[in-house]
Amino acid sequence: LPAPLRRAARRTGALGMAASSWEPGLAPDLLCLDFDGVVCDSRLETTTSGYMALRSEWASFAEEHGLGELPPQWFLDALGVLRPVVETGYENMLLGRLVVEERAARGGGDDVDGAALGSAVAARWGHAERDRLLDDVLGVHSLELVQSFGSVRDGRMAEDLARWAGENRLYPVGRRLVLHAAAAAAGSAPAVKIITTKQERFVQAILEHNGLPPFPEDDLFDLLCGPKTEVLKQLATHHAARYGREPRVVFVEDRVETLLKVAEDPELAGVELLLVDWGYNTPEQRAVAEAHERMHVISEADASRLADSWFGAPATYAGARRDPDPGPGP
Repeated sequence: LPAPLRRAARRTGALGMAASSWEPGLAPDLLCLDFDGVVCDSRLETTTSGYMALRSEWASFAEEHGLGELPPQWFLDALGVLRPVVETGYENMLLGRLVVEERAARGGGDDVDGAALGSAVAARWGHAERDRLLDDVLGVHSLELVQSFGSVRDGRMAEDLARWAGENRLYPVGRRLVLHAAAAAAGSAPAVKIITTKQERFVQAILEHNGLPPFPEDDLFDLLCGPKTEVLKQLATHHAARYGREPRVVFVEDRVETLLKVAEDPELAGVELLLVDWGYNTPEQRAVAEAHERMHVISEADASRLADSWFGAPATYAGARRDPDPGPGP
């Protein structure tokens, strides 16, 4: 297993322990969903926007390495391999730089193996490498890159909203959960929340393009709301104050690193942790979750059965439309 995951799993006492059988039981009070990798497949959009933001932010670097207007296939392939390590969208810019430098170190050329470039960068990526790039190499604060990345997205949306939004495909089960949230009566269980590192306006634009209603603002927590651990605590505290009892909370994620942070926090000891196998994770990361006493790996079929159990018949929405055939993934 990757060293950071192994260390984190040891801290929570999880390695070597078989995950207990998980029974969904009655509907939880709060069903908290990540967006990218759980509801939405944004791989193509984040890679393309990251490439364009890289060229905009570091124009001389892009010119030096011959980066054209559109991302080449080797770049798309490399960032596809790296998608499981991306925590926040702007990191695509940093990872893109490393991929470009790795290509140059191998002699360049458009016939380079992009997947191999991505694997080489993934082997050394982590918070320490990210912070080294930000502080020592580039001398830039992450919030500046968040704004740059967001500005490129805004520009792409203004130029061709349908194309931008079309690069964000909703997973069938993600679409269904959003429909259930829209159709649920106030105060019914489970209350569906979205906790994401994406900015709210982008989430709403994607849902609208896919013919879904706007997600209630009070139930959507974006990267400006703070770490996901803190959002979960706030939601649980608010529920307990309102209803006079501790809520049952289920948190659905595609990043095992995020679930490990929740598992390490004693204030979140009661949160049930589900890792989806259709999102941005690797077999090694799923193995960490499967060995963890508090985590459970679920498939899209599992999630559909949960929706049947907790919500009943699939919800409908007058403005909803069917997903077009997305074809082969990027």
